Amino acid sequence: ELLRDLHGTCSALFLLTFGEFLDQVILGEYLSDRSDTVPNIEKTREQFFSLVSLEDLTVVGGLRKILTFFRLPGEAQKIERILESFAKVYFEQNPGGDLFKNVDTVLILSYSLTMLNTDAHNPQVKKKDKMTQEQFIRNNRGINDGDDLPREYLMSLYDDIVNNEIKIKQSSPFPRALKSGWVNMKCQSWVLSSRRWVVLSDSNLCIFKSETETEPSFEISLKSATVAIDHKRKKLIIRSRDPLQTAGGNFPVKIDIENEKDFEEWCHLILGSGKKKEFRPLNYAASLRKKSPRPIRLARFESATENELSDDNLSQYDLDSDASESRTQEKDLPK
Repeated sequence: ELLRDLHGTCSALFLLTFGEFLDQVILGEYLSDRSDTVPNIEKTREQFFSLVSLEDLTVVGGLRKILTFFRLPGEAQKIERILESFAKVYFEQNPGGDLFKNVDTVLILSYSLTMLNTDAHNPQVKKKDKMTQEQFIRNNRGINDGDDLPREYLMSLYDDIVNNEIKIKQSSPFPRALKSGWVNMKCQSWVLSSRRWVVLSDSNLCIFKSETETEPSFEISLKSATVAIDHKRKKLIIRSRDPLQTAGGNFPVKIDIENEKDFEEWCHLILGSGKKKEFRPLNYAASLRKKSPRPIRLARFESATENELSDDNLSQYDLDSDASESRTQEKDLPK
């Protein structure tokens, strides 16, 4: 709705400036829309590409550059609208060349290269069925106002695509992530600590089995949590009353971070992600297992009750005790 009130260059400048904070799939769909659906979208699309320097780039290089900003839609008509605007801007920014006779040549070649990229790097296309260099050259005969483009030029474009895929930019599942990294984690009845990829975003800790996963195994809300921190042994215990997408309910999670700098940064960001109401120091000997004192700090967030902060209640979350987890009756979390 905001973009409907902007026109041409203003709208394009807004999208280019704040594009990294937008969903690249939605941005691609928006830029490829019809003018009868989104007023002035054709002008916005051309202005968007005009703000990206395409000078002295090959057609492949130009395509690679624009596709770092958004994801190309799957619908053929939308792809054609994107490529029409790209071809027009590319031809305008590379004038005086004797390679392309008109903008239609750039458009046809761009579409051909896009199809080649899909064909060459689609694992579902068998090797024997993939487009050969001769087929690519034959498909582009006569596209330069009735003439052929230089064979060597087409061969170089083919090799560029086949050897180096044009990778469409993927949307980040956590565009506002404050921190991510590997940590050792233990919760519930896990026999041993497990190494997990953790992302801190929007006051939630998102837990993954691997860095490449896009859907977390479970999430922990920090808006309603108690957090105990042992700075000496670089451990945290987090207990949330509002876990998200978990198999269990109200459970403690133990996090062990070996690197001291990493540990301090995680602590700072985790404590800053909750709605802190109060900090108070806890004496390890008095509050946990009556051992020699170790520095512990408790962050009380807004939803924590006095009972949750009591020494008796915290004692079941001993940082060292493996037996403490077995006292809880909740279901196991996903492993």
